[in-house]
Amino acid sequence: MAVIQLIEILTDFLNTEKLLSNGVQDTYTIVSDPKQLEGRDDIYRSDWVSVSLVRNLPQNYEEIASIVAMLGDKVPDSYLYELLWFIDDPQKALDEMKAQKAETAKNNLSVIGYTEENFNGDGTDPNKDDDTNVE
Repeated sequence: MAVIQLIEILTDFLNTEKLLSNGVQDTYTIVSDPKQLEGRDDIYRSDWVSVSLVRNLPQNYEEIASIVAMLGDKVPDSYLYELLWFIDDPQKALDEMKAQKAETAKNNLSVIGYTEENFNGDGTDPNKDDDTNVE
């Protein structure tokens, strides 16, 4: 693993610096020969470092919210609602959001002059020949 190799190299640099500061001249042979490293308590050992790689999970609520916002147009809402910890029932929340969007669309149409009286009761416009559904 590349991380372990990097730690070994850094440990060698630290040991070389420490040995040079203690007046040891032949630091290369000491650092490069594992047998000479054994029993010395004045140097660092790379096997003291434990490396574990973990998946990068969101650390706080802001990161979760930004992930959900970023995936808003790319992932179905049902999956996004499952990521939000404060929603107990994602399917119920999805149904409520659909109803809310339908109500908002209806209100938006009423703002520009369309009301229930303008429709056949089934969402189709009686003034259009092709009876295209407005919803």
